[in-house]
Amino acid sequence: MSINFEYGISKILCEKKAREYRCIPISINRGKISIAISEGVAMDIFTRINEIFNELGFVDKGYVYLSDNEIERLINTYYSIELDNPQVGAQINSFKKLRDIEGLYDYIIKKSNLLSASDIHILYENEYFIIRLRIRGKLKTLTILDKDLGESLIRIIKVSSNIEISRIRSPKDARFKYTLLNQEIDMRVSIVNTIENEKISVRILNPDNVPVNLKDLGISFEEEEIIRRTLRLNSGFVLVCGPTGSGKSTTLRCLLNEINDGLRHIISIEDPIEYTMSGITQIQIDETKEGSFKESLKSIVRQDPDVIYIGEIRDYESADIATKASLTGHLVFSTLHTRSSVSAIERIVNLGIDSASLVSSINLIINQRLAGVLCDECKQERIYEGEDIKELNLTNGQKIWEPLGCEKCNYSGYYKNVPIMDIVVFTDTTRECILRGEIPKIKNHKIKEKIALMLSKGEIELKEALKYLWY
Repeated sequence: MSINFEYGISKILCEKKAREYRCIPISINRGKISIAISEGVAMDIFTRINEIFNELGFVDKGYVYLSDNEIERLINTYYSIELDNPQVGAQINSFKKLRDIEGLYDYIIKKSNLLSASDIHILYENEYFIIRLRIRGKLKTLTILDKDLGESLIRIIKVSSNIEISRIRSPKDARFKYTLLNQEIDMRVSIVNTIENEKISVRILNPDNVPVNLKDLGISFEEEEIIRRTLRLNSGFVLVCGPTGSGKSTTLRCLLNEINDGLRHIISIEDPIEYTMSGITQIQIDETKEGSFKESLKSIVRQDPDVIYIGEIRDYESADIATKASLTGHLVFSTLHTRSSVSAIERIVNLGIDSASLVSSINLIINQRLAGVLCDECKQERIYEGEDIKELNLTNGQKIWEPLGCEKCNYSGYYKNVPIMDIVVFTDTTRECILRGEIPKIKNHKIKEKIALMLSKGEIELKEALKYLWY
């Protein structure tokens, strides 16, 4: 359903009440306010919504009934940092009124970095360009621009990235550097063509905004010690697995920094290189050249490495080199896009690697997810109404918490992201078990247990916990 949404109207009702009553004002015409509310809304809630808008001075009202998901999307999209924070709003409005696109461009990048955003998204929708920031894994709208300003912003990003302005019909990838506080920050740009316009994604590769060492990850002391014992070994295979967005690359970066003592030659092969690491030989893959990945893989073992990092196990060649190198005196690290330790082993075996060689080479598998920890300052309480969820120890009537957003958490609703790990250490007993065909006995119970505990303590929201229920 197409909604004629007027940006700024949402400010009439505070975000907390919008979330509580599942409603959002969308437009005003000749004094009549249109309000989107949830389908099947209970009569007492409907009455309360009427009272709230009467108190706000709106007697003439019209209602648009939408699904819960659509109401959630509207709230998440149109309650912006610009509207929440008067200082930010005043600054952005000044740029808008003056049509100062260069000033707005600089402000968006600097504010994104200040809010520890990892990405800037620019999306065209309903005649507006929506500027959204990914803060601690969640998207939050910074501001919304009219079509002319939005297209001007895209042009200045293209110029910064040396992308031809006139090309709008093919995907484009580029990079540029931006100076922040006397430090050059890499910005990775991706542009794709959509039905109505172009979609821009800018990755802010500021090393100061991500964990650097194992202790910075936020895992338990026991988990740190298990991992450190493996890192003291001189050979073997360490695999970090999990779905896209689970923090695998960040964890690997911390592991490499942990062993980067200057006594061992560490070499990596990545596509792309996101963060440069001092003391590590990093190889960027150039896929425009035929055989680049395979040739780079072959070359790294001839560079006298002690430690090898392969960005991702993607085919037989990468799996074969990782396995053989780990069996011949090298410590090898890599990632794999799988949901469990079991599927990680099965995936590599299916690539053509001998199961006995693989199991003999692996020292450790870290299966992880990334969970957003709620901000204690602004999280809001509600009573869970629904069927009991045994796996999460959740019962009807139990207290749970939801995100809201405030200045302390950069309007994300979350204090930080933490990896939830299930660590499998490969002992001789474990290897014998797997070789007997008992791989399915390795389960991901620890992830579910940790998620259930965090939910009961009010550290994560139910929606976040449910994402991990079936892993």
